[in-house]
Amino acid sequence: MLPSLAEIVKALYGLFLFSRLHPSAPTLFDRSVDGFWKSLFAAVLVLPPHALMTMRIVLDTPETVPYGFGDGVTDLLIYVIVWLAYPVLMIPVTRVIGRHERFLDYIVPYNWAMVPVGYLLGVVTFLGTFGYVTRDTEINLFVIAYAVVALFLAELARRQLQVGPFLAFGVVMLDITFNVVVINLLEVFAQQPGAPT
Repeated sequence: MLPSLAEIVKALYGLFLFSRLHPSAPTLFDRSVDGFWKSLFAAVLVLPPHALMTMRIVLDTPETVPYGFGDGVTDLLIYVIVWLAYPVLMIPVTRVIGRHERFLDYIVPYNWAMVPVGYLLGVVTFLGTFGYVTRDTEINLFVIAYAVVALFLAELARRQLQVGPFLAFGVVMLDITFNVVVINLLEVFAQQPGAPT
């Protein structure tokens, strides 16, 4: 189920209002089950910067075997799985913290938030990949970008799950840890003999 251009623009504007702590920001998101499935379209919008970041990793990794079509398919499958896995994780998490009724209120804006997050990190990657900034400057920019992203996502979790700042920060840390673990496990599995490549 695809969102219309108007729905995409509305969601992105809602994120802008979130960044300004505007109280009406949540009303710009379709926080229904239908709205959740539409919000996953954000994964398609984030593919270009994700592909650039993947390319940078490949260029920085000395490999005797060249990066081929099968590797691209594997990375794409991992990308899709990670996008679907986090909402699945948050269903029991919101139950544990007593905010299950706020699941859609949180996950829909969260999914759309990955669009500006992806492009922010993509811009930093672009600057480093094509030599517009030094490696040290690129690393510093990434540190700043991740700090801004963490603060924004913590505020989103605080408001949409209606929890305290410490629990909201814990949700962000869970998000980061979960993604790192899942990606590493999937990459290890993909390298096993007999795994699709």
